[in-house]
Amino acid sequence: MRRCRCILFLALVVSPARAAPAPRLEVLRADSYADILDVLIRLRLSPEQAEGLGPESFRVFIAPADLPTPKATFPDYRVRRLFVKRLGDSYYIDLRQLPPGSAGRACQLVVQVRRENARPLSLRLPHILEPPAEQLDVALVIDESLSMRRTDPEELRLAAAKTFVDLARTSTRIATISIVAFNDRARILLPPT
Repeated sequence: MRRCRCILFLALVVSPARAAPAPRLEVLRADSYADILDVLIRLRLSPEQAEGLGPESFRVFIAPADLPTPKATFPDYRVRRLFVKRLGDSYYIDLRQLPPGSAGRACQLVVQVRRENARPLSLRLPHILEPPAEQLDVALVIDESLSMRRTDPEELRLAAAKTFVDLARTSTRIATISIVAFNDRARILLPPT
């Protein structure tokens, strides 16, 4: 009879201490109208990173896109009007006013998180705001033929056109609107306005 000798090895696996996850910065919306800004960003921090932070801990800078990050944090590019709200593991930062000279050009966004006795943490998003796109001239063309009495007896197409014009008034992308009606021939109801 053969004897087997078994040796049992116990291995102790020591895992290194888990590093705190890197902060995540994301843009939820970004628009600008002249010097008015409408940007909402979310910054996710670990509980250790978020400890002791308040609204005064955050500084946001909007600078030309081609500027190196150290220069992008000069006081001239600092956003003066911002609102900070913490929800769970995220800070939501709402920006409302562009620094002077930033309108109409591609911009980068830098968020600094400052805490006592520590170097500020800087997070950069390149090209947060692009230069404004070309404005459009829009023509609404409305069918007035006899067939529309059957397919649109309540004239919903006219209500839709009115709604579109009302919404276009607040748009920065639409330069002019004209309205053209047609049946067997076309007629201009509203010249480019």
